[in-house]
Amino acid sequence: METIKRSKTKKSMNDHTKQNTTENNLTENADLIRRLTMRLLACNNYVAALPYAKQWIKLRPCESMPWTALASALYGLDRHAEACEALDKAILVNSTDWLSLFIMAGVAWNLKYRLPEAEQLIRKALRLQPGIQDLWYVLGCVLKEQGKKIEAMLCLTRAGQMNQNPSISRDCLDMIIEMGCPDYSRN
Repeated sequence: METIKRSKTKKSMNDHTKQNTTENNLTENADLIRRLTMRLLACNNYVAALPYAKQWIKLRPCESMPWTALASALYGLDRHAEACEALDKAILVNSTDWLSLFIMAGVAWNLKYRLPEAEQLIRKALRLQPGIQDLWYVLGCVLKEQGKKIEAMLCLTRAGQMNQNPSISRDCLDMIIEMGCPDYSRN
C-alpha cells in the first residue's frame, strides 16, 4: 500500500515537473518570438515579421501585443482590411500595456478613418506613462489631423519641451510653426 502511494506521489511530482517545464518553454518561446517580431517590425521588415506575429498569437492569444504586432505587419504590407481585423482584436483584449496601446494608436492613426480611436488609445497610454515624449507627439499629430489645432499645439509643445529625442523635438517645433502660420494663399 505504501509503495502504491509513493509511486502515485512520484508520478504526480513528475507530471507537475513536466507541466512546469512545458510552461517555462512556452514562456521562453513566446519571449523569443516577441523579441524577433518587434525587432523585425522596428526594421520595417514586415514580410519576415508576419509569420512570427502569427506564431506569437498562437502562444499568447489573450494578450494585446501579439495582435498589435500582427496589425502593424499587415499594415506595413498594405493589407489594410486584415490590419483592421487584427487591430480590432488587439483593442478587444483591453490592454493595460502602454506600448501596445501606443502601437495600436499608430496603426489606427495610419488608417486615417480611425483617428478618434487612435486618440482614445494614445490618451489611455498617456495615463499609464505620461513622461514619454513619443506619446505626446503622436497625440499632437492625431489631434492635428482631426482639426483640433489648439489641443494639437499644446501636446506638441509639451512633447518638444521633453527633449528626450531631439529629432522629435525639432519635428514638434516645425509642426507648431506650420500650424501657427496663416495660409495667405487663400486670399
